[in-house]
Amino acid sequence: MGILFELERMERLAADLDGLRRPKRVLVTEFYRKEGKDGGSAAGPLEGWEKCDIREPWRVLESHRWYRTVV
Repeated sequence: MGILFELERMERLAADLDGLRRPKRVLVTEFYRKEGKDGGSAAGPLEGWEKCDIREPWRVLESHRWYRTVV
């Protein structure tokens, strides 16, 4: 194999790695909330979860909440 082949191969590998180095950003727009200390889970159906705005303030500070989203 010639030096030109190796140089082109290394340039291709560097370009592929560069594309992996900066992952694409995904905008997350839907959030779900469940009130209470128990019953929250990162997996399973969304039954009992209410759609919410993640920026809304908590009305009761001494409470527990679970948040979920789908990416």
